[in-house]
This record gives sequence, structure tokens and C-alpha cells, in this order.
Amino acid sequence: MLLFLDVISPLPEFLVIEDNKVILHRKIIDNESDKLSDNIFQAFIGLNKDLNLIQNLEKIVITIGPGSYTSLRVGAAFVSGLHILKDIHLCSFSISDIINFK
Repeated sequence: MLLFLDVISPLPEFLVIEDNKVILHRKIIDNESDKLSDNIFQAFIGLNKDLNLIQNLEKIVITIGPGSYTSLRVGAAFVSGLHILKDIHLCSFSISDIINFK
């Protein structure tokens, strides 16, 4: 399974991808006044309960900007912790990478 963390959207979200298909999509916050840092861990715990994600996780992807500096830092710290915990491959990309992808 691949865990994708989008922290550049106004409402950050997790996506879990398996066999090139999104199998689960979950918003981390419900409105822009909520804080990512207050909700990211609980959202991940929910994903882990539903999919046993920690055991099945193979790769992590995070968006890196442009976006809220605080959201970028929180997201990067979170996925770095998972990367260190499980020694999982971690990669990142920006919106310009997506736009330039052909």
C-alpha cells in the first residue's frame, strides 16, 4: 500500500493507494479553521484501524508546495516519523511537478 498525504490543499487529506487504485480517501480536517497538527494523528489512527496500514505500508508520498508553511512542516514531520519507524521509501513532489508531468 502507498500512503499519499496532500498538505497543500485547503483541506488536507490522506489517500491510500493499492494496485494503482485509490482504496481509501479521508479528509484530515473538516474546515479551514481546524488545525492539521491537532487532527493528523487521529486521522492516521483511523486509517490504521480500517486497513492495518502500519503493517501493509510500502511507500509514502507527500506534496511539498506551494502551500501553508505550517501545514508543510506538520506533514513533513509526520511522514518523516513513519519513514523512520518503518524504514519505508518516502518521496515528495510539488504542484509544478504535477503540472509538468506528461
